[in-house]
Amino acid sequence: LAQRAVRRRFLGLASAPAPMAPKRAAGAGRPAAKPRLAGPPKRKFTGKCLVGKDGVKALDRKFTDLKAWQERRRKEEPPPGGWPKPPKHWPPGVRVDLGRPVSWLPPGWGQGVKTTCASKLLCYISPEGGCYYHKHVVAKVSGKDLSKIERTEEATLEWARKRAHIAVVQGTFFNRRAPKPGRDERLFATLEKRERQFLPKSADDLYFAVVSARRADNESGLQNICMVEARLRAAGAKPVWYVDAPSL
Repeated sequence: LAQRAVRRRFLGLASAPAPMAPKRAAGAGRPAAKPRLAGPPKRKFTGKCLVGKDGVKALDRKFTDLKAWQERRRKEEPPPGGWPKPPKHWPPGVRVDLGRPVSWLPPGWGQGVKTTCASKLLCYISPEGGCYYHKHVVAKVSGKDLSKIERTEEATLEWARKRAHIAVVQGTFFNRRAPKPGRDERLFATLEKRERQFLPKSADDLYFAVVSARRADNESGLQNICMVEARLRAAGAKPVWYVDAPSL
C-alpha cells in the first residue's frame, strides 16, 4: 500500500479519487449454495412412536447421521411385474425383501420388510407366521444355534441371478441404483477438428458389442454384467453380448 501511495503521488494522482469498483449484484461471483438435505425439522424429539394418517409408524427419536436417516427412508421401487406375493402364512403388513438374505436364517423362515414403517425395517417370518426383528429372538423362537447355520452357495447364486435379472430389465446396477452418465464434453474436448467430422449423429449409428469372459456362475460376474449393461444403456446404446456357452 505504501508503494502504491508513493507511485500515485509521483504521477500527480494523489488527489484524484481512487477508481470505484463496479457494484456486484447480490450473489454474483459467489459459489452456488449446496442444496440442503431434506430432513426432519429442528425440534425436540419425544422418543415416542408416531402413527400417520396412512397408518405408517415412525419413532420420533434423535439421530446424528442425516444421510443414513434419508437412506433408511428412501422409497424402494417395485421390480418389473410388481412385488412378489408373500406366502399365505405371512402376516399382513409385510412384503418380500429383495435384498441379500441373511446367512443365519433357519430353514423355512422368510425375510421381509414391514410396509407399515416409515423407514426400511427388516423382519423375519417363522413357519408358523410369527414376525420377529432380531437375531437373538429368532434363535430363541426357533431353538437353533444360528452360528452353525450357513447359507449354501447354490442358494446365494440363485438369489444373485434373480437380482441380476431385475437389474438388467430395469437398466440399473446390481444394487438397483441408476447409473449417472459422465459428460461427453470431456471426451470430445480431446478430439481435433478433423476428427470431429467422423462423429455419428446418434448412438443408433453405432453397433455396440460386448465380448465377455465374465461367466454368470458367480455373484461377482453377475454384478459386472449388470454394471456394463447399465452404463451402456444409460448412454443410449443397446449392447449385444457374446459369451461362452457355460455363461448361457
